[in-house]
Amino acid sequence: MNSSRPSDPTPPSPHGGWGHPPSDEPGAAGPVGPAPVGPAAGAPSSVSGGSLVAPVPLVQLGPGERWAGLVVAGPGRRVAAFVIDVVLSVVVLYGALFAAVALVPDPAVQTWAVPTVFITAELAWLAGLVVAVGLVGRTPGMALLGLRVVHDTDPRRTVGLGRALLRGLVVFPLGLAWIWLLLLLLSATSFDASGRRRGWHDRAARSQVVDVRRGADPVADPSWRPPLDRPVLVRVA
Repeated sequence: MNSSRPSDPTPPSPHGGWGHPPSDEPGAAGPVGPAPVGPAAGAPSSVSGGSLVAPVPLVQLGPGERWAGLVVAGPGRRVAAFVIDVVLSVVVLYGALFAAVALVPDPAVQTWAVPTVFITAELAWLAGLVVAVGLVGRTPGMALLGLRVVHDTDPRRTVGLGRALLRGLVVFPLGLAWIWLLLLLLSATSFDASGRRRGWHDRAARSQVVDVRRGADPVADPSWRPPLDRPVLVRVA
């Protein structure tokens, strides 16, 4: 008598990596407590039997609708935030320059006092940006446009001062000619094959920029947990 073994009706799950929820099947192995959002960039995941990086899915949201998970920040908002930061830096630096000229009328003193004030103001501004990104995940431009820099494997925390400094050092040489930095930001984020829109500075610091207006803001909401019934990280059309 021939007998055939019934096939398992449940196909292998393609979930894994950024863009997919953690498994909630009974008996599934996993850490106790809140599941991490995903592995570091470039970690392979099994998809339909193959080995590749799972792309971040694209979703459509209605007017005023927010995603329960994380939303990748779009290049347009990131560029706008960068331009705002550049404009603010120009205001701060030249404000300090004009104040130094007005307060030090002696031309002999101006020759060394004005450059000293200008350089000090620039270094103070850059240090302030590093502290802001490291501790709260936002520059002034990002705060105005609803963006935040989070840790790439645990979005409930920021990257910290060390990684924020590394993130800034990667782009600082091009920041001296900010138009080239703008072009680099556009190219690097637009052609990220994973869909996470990360630039070189994001990869170096293991950071992810998210849109907290369209999605969750785990840094500001300690009670946030990755959703189990939908992708954790998405792009919005």
